[in-house]
Amino acid sequence: MKKIISAILNKLFELFKIKDNKIIFESGFNKADGNPLALYLYIKKNYPDKFRCIWLVSKNTDISNLEAKDVYYYYKINSYFHQATAKYWIKSQSTSSLIKKRKDQIYLQVEHGGAVFKKCGYDIKGYYPGVPVDFVKEWTYYIASDRRNAKVMVSATGYEGKVETIGLARSDELVNHTKEMVDKILKKLNLDYSNKRIIMYAPTFREKDLTEYTTKLPIKEFEKQKNDLFIIKLHPQAKGVDPKIKLPKNVIDLSYYPDVQDLLLISDILISDYSTIVFEFSLLERPTIFYMHDLKEYLMERGGFDLDINTELPGPIAYNAKELMKYIKSDQWYADYKKKIDYANKEFNYLNDGHVCERIVKKIINKEFTP
Repeated sequence: MKKIISAILNKLFELFKIKDNKIIFESGFNKADGNPLALYLYIKKNYPDKFRCIWLVSKNTDISNLEAKDVYYYYKINSYFHQATAKYWIKSQSTSSLIKKRKDQIYLQVEHGGAVFKKCGYDIKGYYPGVPVDFVKEWTYYIASDRRNAKVMVSATGYEGKVETIGLARSDELVNHTKEMVDKILKKLNLDYSNKRIIMYAPTFREKDLTEYTTKLPIKEFEKQKNDLFIIKLHPQAKGVDPKIKLPKNVIDLSYYPDVQDLLLISDILISDYSTIVFEFSLLERPTIFYMHDLKEYLMERGGFDLDINTELPGPIAYNAKELMKYIKSDQWYADYKKKIDYANKEFNYLNDGHVCERIVKKIINKEFTP
């Protein structure tokens, strides 16, 4: 039945011309964030009348960063129409649809992260069976953040299309931020920043996060750090923090907050594990602690990493809660990792110069992306 409906819709919308100035934006996970949002906001600010921007979202998505006239909901006939008639699709997740890309449409896959870290896709098993994964087959271009990201994405998915190594669009906010922007975020979140460090815990996604609550946090130890404010920002697909855990006043769960870039800007220290978000944080030249309490289990699940965790990480590894607290309580290790932060920026952020959105949009305007 789904195939029949899809065939009818696609045949119907072939009657309508593709509009060269229309762009579809999607970021999936019931979000309007990341690289698509960065590009959308750049266009709305710099070319407000040049493009017809369309955001496709679910009903419960936070659309506070979007103009109401640009918002359309999945499974509605008007959203299918716009998908079928937009010249460009800009997505950070490979969301499925009844509408299939037409030959003259251009799909820019801008991904939801950059750099490299954990193995993904075919690289987990260590072989390529000779067939690209289904979700990459409609991509016209993969927009890579750096040369290593481009190489890994191709090997992990079997993607055989065009790759443009341009940078990570959402990094522009980190590079171009001002004190006024940070103050605005703090005010929006109603956070007391006086005489306190803000420490954010932002782990990567694990398959078990879909069904199990997150529990591996030394909350009682966090509570003792009276001069620290801890932010928890779980992956969008995670079930959440265990509701049985009572969070003290200095520990705030902001997993619901739509824009992780904002939270990076207000954080003095990042605690993560296997997420490439650590390299975005390196742009701010602030310290990261790698909390790898489940390293052996994660290695079994993922099969390894696309970098050397002993030499390429811009921060120390804590293998348990005791080691994590040791690094939180002391700043003696900061200086030792300054060179590694510099290395991370040279290796993964060399294109993240505050002008990534500008380069991508100029290519669209100049028609440098071709079907």
